Amino acid sequence: MQHAGWSLVDKLNKEELTDRVRADFELNWTKSNHRETVVMALAQKYNDFHYILHCKYLEYETHEAAISGGTKMVNKAVWECLCERWASEDFKVHWSTKKGKFITEAAEHNYLSNVQTQAPKGENTAPCMHL
Repeated sequence: MQHAGWSLVDKLNKEELTDRVRADFELNWTKSNHRETVVMALAQKYNDFHYILHCKYLEYETHEAAISGGTKMVNKAVWECLCERWASEDFKVHWSTKKGKFITEAAEHNYLSNVQTQAPKGENTAPCMHL
């Protein structure tokens, strides 16, 4: 969970997760659509979970409060790592937690497009923050 997104998860960890799915379901791994479905579902769930965690982070008044308050969804070390990422200047290029809005319209558009693409069908795709 410490990676910013699924695309940054190393190959070994992706293979481990894929093997877990293969062990629980009967899949014909020789068919590309079976492989692609599993990989895409894992990527979507990974990124969706990061979105949920970021929403939790935004519920706190300050960065320090978020770190000390934590969440039961991930262990403390992972939570602290994620909080540090969300407080970083690199992340703030896209989102201003102080102002509660995106830095640029392009960043907002990209984020909302990503959220709508990754939200499971039938679920509310509105972002957790109020724009």
